[in-house]
Amino acid sequence: MRIAFYYSIKMWLTSLLVAPFIYLAAFSFEYGNRAESIEELIYQNVGIYIFFLFLSVIFSFCSWLFFLLAVDIIIRNCTPRPKMKFIISIIGVLLTVGTFAIFLPVAFRYGGGALPIMLSYCICIAIVPWFYPLKN
Repeated sequence: MRIAFYYSIKMWLTSLLVAPFIYLAAFSFEYGNRAESIEELIYQNVGIYIFFLFLSVIFSFCSWLFFLLAVDIIIRNCTPRPKMKFIISIIGVLLTVGTFAIFLPVAFRYGGGALPIMLSYCICIAIVPWFYPLKN
């Protein structure tokens, strides 16, 4: 369980920190920004980033507990590393979508403002397992 805990907490914290950044970067690129310098751009988005970070911790904690249990089961029962990481990625994405379905169902409507942030979390949680070594 210790290995699953450390692996899942690294994945969870990385996705909490990186996904809002991906969303804000994509949003700034798509809609443009009025910042005249990189410092001004950071200043404009730091409050939004902290807000997303705060909400992410609150809404994803229960998902992380389920994710921890799933990672532990996968580590105990699956042998090839690529297969383990693939299954972990799929479960992480499903838990992320499930969390949004419960707390922000508007994310699934056409034109719903929560869809891009959900996609940034899904992308992040699908890619992060491949960056951390999985030892058992």
